[in-house]
Amino acid sequence: MPGQFALHYAAIAAAVAAPILFLIVWFVLPRARRWTGRLAALAALPYLAGVWAFLVEPEMLEVRHVEVRSAQWSDTPLRIGVITDTHVGGPMMPVERMNAVVARMNAEKPDMVVLLGDYVSSHEPAELRSHPERVTALQGIASF
Repeated sequence: MPGQFALHYAAIAAAVAAPILFLIVWFVLPRARRWTGRLAALAALPYLAGVWAFLVEPEMLEVRHVEVRSAQWSDTPLRIGVITDTHVGGPMMPVERMNAVVARMNAEKPDMVVLLGDYVSSHEPAELRSHPERVTALQGIASF
């Protein structure tokens, strides 16, 4: 877990440092503007994708309502909730946030909830995790 939090903080640092470094090179080394501009143009898309993947998307909670009709189903509509990829215990999903996700799902009043996997962060077996990591994972799973 400490490594995962380090990656999260490194992503934040890189997201802030990259534009600052670009501006420093741009203004301090006028001769470097040609290659700096090309490098910035080349790096812009992966940079923005990284900012999205590490800093924006993990903070989103998406709720979609999809209606599926079937000629074979004539009973009352069935409300199915889906929770996936929670990665509890990682830098993006502390126990408190997991509790909020479950509360949001419960507010939808589904007839059933399907949990589709990736419940806890990392792929290490429980016996290889530190005690605090195991406790955090179990607390997050208890939210379900």
